[in-house]
Amino acid sequence: MKLKWITLAALLALSCGGKKKTPVLDEAFEVHKELREIQKEVISQWGKLDSLQHSPGAYPGLDSAVTAHKAEYDDWKHDLLEVPGYPHIHLEGDEHQHHHQEQTQLPDGQILEIQKAAKEGIGKISAANQRLFQK
Repeated sequence: MKLKWITLAALLALSCGGKKKTPVLDEAFEVHKELREIQKEVISQWGKLDSLQHSPGAYPGLDSAVTAHKAEYDDWKHDLLEVPGYPHIHLEGDEHQHHHQEQTQLPDGQILEIQKAAKEGIGKISAANQRLFQK
């Protein structure tokens, strides 16, 4: 039984860390940490928007706007890649989703660009949610 757990732990470690750390990947991981902070804000926004939808102050079109933003978020989250060789960041209240195989074979510069694009994407979702609070 103990050997089974050791084998499983080794397989998990290998599946998540197939690249060596480099300055470009260090930068990619910093961007990844920043986008995860924005993601935390977005997760918090969902709770507030859900409350707003069910309040007397809800305005026409809010439900459909929130639904559209949540769909964008789900697409964004599905495409999110972790930075190989670095710790995975798991957020409370959000299911575990990330891809391993695709990223370990990408050049470091492309991984950085993917992280920057992901940060921009989650930033747009956050900004769109903020606009819903201001109507």
